[in-house]
Amino acid sequence: MKTLTLRGLDAATEKALRARAKAGAGSMNRAILEVLRESLGVTHSPRRVVHHDLDALAGTWSQADRHAFDKATQPLSCVEEDLWA
Repeated sequence: MKTLTLRGLDAATEKALRARAKAGAGSMNRAILEVLRESLGVTHSPRRVVHHDLDALAGTWSQADRHAFDKATQPLSCVEEDLWA
């Protein structure tokens, strides 16, 4: 296997690679290899994407909010058998 030296790596790319390594790749070398293989189509490993766009809403409902939601959605819990026949 060949060894390469990577020059001119900007700070944002390095930060993203370090985050990828920390999130599961294990090492910077392994993270870089994964990115290269995936971007070149050598491997098609599924990447797990974690979204954080609703984090600010998690755990913000009060008991009153919960009860109002449960009351509003209660009719949706009934199955109308004749619609499925």
